[in-house]
Amino acid sequence: MTAIPKAGRASLAVKSALVGGIFGLDAAGHCLALATILFAGPLSAGLGLGTGLLLLGTMVSSAVLWRFSGLAISLGISQDTTIAILAPAIALATSGLAGGPQTGIATAIAIMGVSAILSGISFWIIGRLRLGRFVRMFPYPVAAGFLASSGLLLVIAAFAVLTDSGHFPDIASRVLSQHYLPMVLPALAMAGCLILASRLWTGATPVLVVIVAFVAGYYGLTAALGIDQAQATERGFLPDVGPGGSLGAGAWIYSEIDWGKVLQTAPTFAAIILLNLIGVLLNFSGTELATRQDIDENRELRITGIANIGIGMMGGLTAYLQGGATILMSKLGVHRTPMVAGHLAVLALAIWAAGDVVVMVPKFIAAALLMFIGLSMLADWLWESRKRLVTADWLIILGIVAVTAILGILPAIGFGLMLAIASFAVGYARMPVIRKSETGRTRRSILDRDAASNAALAQSGDRIRIFHLQGALFFGSVEQLIRESRRAALDPKDTISDLILDLGDVHTFDSSACAGLDKLAFLLERQSVTIHLCAVSSPLRATMEQWGMSLSGGQGTFRLWPTLDDALEHCEDRLIATSISPVADLDMGRILEGLVGSDPRLPDLMRNMEKVTLVPGDVLIRSSDPSRDLFVLESGRLGVFLPDQGSGPIRVRSMGPGAVVGEVAYILSLPRSADVIAERHTTAYRLSEATMNQIAQNDAALSALVNRMLAQSLAVKVVQTNLMVSNRT
Repeated sequence: MTAIPKAGRASLAVKSALVGGIFGLDAAGHCLALATILFAGPLSAGLGLGTGLLLLGTMVSSAVLWRFSGLAISLGISQDTTIAILAPAIALATSGLAGGPQTGIATAIAIMGVSAILSGISFWIIGRLRLGRFVRMFPYPVAAGFLASSGLLLVIAAFAVLTDSGHFPDIASRVLSQHYLPMVLPALAMAGCLILASRLWTGATPVLVVIVAFVAGYYGLTAALGIDQAQATERGFLPDVGPGGSLGAGAWIYSEIDWGKVLQTAPTFAAIILLNLIGVLLNFSGTELATRQDIDENRELRITGIANIGIGMMGGLTAYLQGGATILMSKLGVHRTPMVAGHLAVLALAIWAAGDVVVMVPKFIAAALLMFIGLSMLADWLWESRKRLVTADWLIILGIVAVTAILGILPAIGFGLMLAIASFAVGYARMPVIRKSETGRTRRSILDRDAASNAALAQSGDRIRIFHLQGALFFGSVEQLIRESRRAALDPKDTISDLILDLGDVHTFDSSACAGLDKLAFLLERQSVTIHLCAVSSPLRATMEQWGMSLSGGQGTFRLWPTLDDALEHCEDRLIATSISPVADLDMGRILEGLVGSDPRLPDLMRNMEKVTLVPGDVLIRSSDPSRDLFVLESGRLGVFLPDQGSGPIRVRSMGPGAVVGEVAYILSLPRSADVIAERHTTAYRLSEATMNQIAQNDAALSALVNRMLAQSLAVKVVQTNLMVSNRT
């Protein structure tokens, strides 16, 4: 990395401090605008004090974030998110109070402070419990919609300052009136110049030039027209703090608070806390996305919570990360420490002079600064986002902004979440819940069967249908399953008798899925189709049982199996039992004939074989045993298990009547590779290694018959293994 020369570092520090100072001016305008809304009418004498408290909260929040935040660049600010709720609550609580304007102003400050303290405590608790991770669950369109809506609220706040109204219908009716138009036009012009300057030139100088030019232009024009401060205040160009002037800070605030009125606003505090919580989390999320930084949201919540407890105790408004300014400064590439120093210096100067300055700053200057930040956020998160988002996501952002304009930010976020959830549900419902569909002819169990049984399955295996399910079974996706299952059951070309549903990859299963499966059982019962559920996890089974699904396997119920192979083996047995070659009719003579065909030497082969009888649990072959005897299974069941490797033996294959066991070890002269254990009462015939060697030396015809049996057995196993592997990939 190339080191920056000392002169370059000094230049960067100066520029960074200048940027911080300019954003300090912007923050001062923002706080003045919010104070103008909160301390209007009878509370106007508290405009300077309220502005100072909001500036102090901004200063504390910025200093805490600079010192402790994980973001490379971060600024805090007294937030406007709850103004639409807080301003009417303050106006209602302070109306008609006895004791003069001091009581109303002190009570308004107490309401702000309590809301900040309660919000700070909520931030800290959620961060302490590490619940901030749920911000990751907010869909991107909702986060972007919140940031765009915050920009819209800043623009509305700007027009509220210009028109002396906090209600949108009044703002709309006044904005073009002859009385307010002289203030609206310069504010729009200044906001437009700020946006144009920020896009044409990088750095802070052009923005500062615009601010100075408009302030100088205002005072130059009023001087030329002979308009003094009193006349400008009367016409609405400057704030009106009442005949008594601005009230200053002091101990009088605590003695004048009407705590009864503060308690009356308690229901409002719940909505304020919720809005602030959503706001702070979405600001973190949106800033993280825009600046490509990874932050610990729980740590940020704890930091912000502690800061707001302190801010609230001083009577300030809830303050937290200023998303728009933080994002803009990150793009400018400023140096953190000098930027914050310049920012805090301007805020400190603004606090010191707030009482005198608020009456000197034209309303349109503060309004234009609000418009500048607000329109920049709207441009970034609403206008520009349309280029990189799919139409459905962008419409969610647009919908959130539209609802914010009509109903406010909280209903808008709820609306956006509902749209995002609906979009997710519809999109997920369109995803194929059936990952793969197979039949009993193409997907076979791991049980090796005799030739006649294999022929029966090859001919009639399509009567078994297997659906491998995936993802979430809920009200949308379960309809796919019902539709495809009915289609399979009603297909005249391919009548099914068993439907196997493999739920091994299903992770979500709700009551709608239970209702859907009950409906499916009712529909398929008419077609005499049995439904088998396999690989059902414990949580899924608990959901089914709580719903009341019958899993006993009787009429109109479901058969439950631990694995797909168990279900498939059962269905194969049923299918074979109704075929022309039932397993129960087999004896060793017919089994050998199925393996090698009709041959006059078959009786001689049988005379060389020794009958072996096993009970469940008996070991026929043990892993690593050097013996190379050959076995042919006449009846019963043998399981092939890989040796225990810490998690228990693994069954890789089962063998039924007609299976040949041990041919690989004999042909390759290798030790046994697996344990072969009787799973049922079993009868097998042994052809010992010594006997086969003797036949090979003395009877060429009989040796050829043995080799043909081995080749047939290996060929069948290769085909079955290939089929098994291909259907499991």
